[in-house]
Amino acid sequence: MDPMSLVTQASNAIAIAKKIKGALKKAEHSEILIWVSDLMEEMLDLKNNLVDVKTDNVKLREEVHRLEDELSKSRNWHHDGMRYWKKNEDGSTAKDEGAYCPTCLDSKGKVIRLLESENGYYICKVCDTTYGKWKDIGKSGVRRVRRTYHP
Repeated sequence: MDPMSLVTQASNAIAIAKKIKGALKKAEHSEILIWVSDLMEEMLDLKNNLVDVKTDNVKLREEVHRLEDELSKSRNWHHDGMRYWKKNEDGSTAKDEGAYCPTCLDSKGKVIRLLESENGYYICKVCDTTYGKWKDIGKSGVRRVRRTYHP
């Protein structure tokens, strides 16, 4: 709903109220009833349109929040093709803090640190995803392996 149409509706309601005030001074009761009816219709339309504006506002705020989260992720996280790493203030990767699970961060917004196993796998105990390095796969040498049991 266009905000200017809300202003127009409010102006119409005020104009009708002024007519009612003038008619009350003249005591023309039949005209007053018509104007009161018109005023009630304008105010009901205005109320309904304000509800629509409020609903749109809530949706837009949710979208802004989602976009801010995405922007924050791109500014604060580095994705190496398989895992997330926190970024330092200077933009470098904070590898000493460990890797974080992309499945949990991307799908649920949860920041879950991966456990590094002795054989070089990175394991998320929350979503049960294992990330492993393989020398013969792709340029990055990284592949996602899903399994349900971790020895």
